[in-house]
Amino acid sequence: MEDAPYTVTLKAGSGIDAPWIIVRADTADRLIARLSELQRKDVDRIVSRLAGSLQASYKYQQEAR
Repeated sequence: MEDAPYTVTLKAGSGIDAPWIIVRADTADRLIARLSELQRKDVDRIVSRLAGSLQASYKYQQEAR
């Protein structure tokens, strides 16, 4: 779906390390449906939590060197 005419990028902050969610769809109705589904399934919280975990793991590995 790389060529989808509708793309929304949701970013949790202004820094490069903030988690992103990119949603693509080929119609406006499908885009709205996908955004609604992401919200219902708490995808934003899951992505944020996983991103924080990954950042902490990376930081720990860098400090261990």
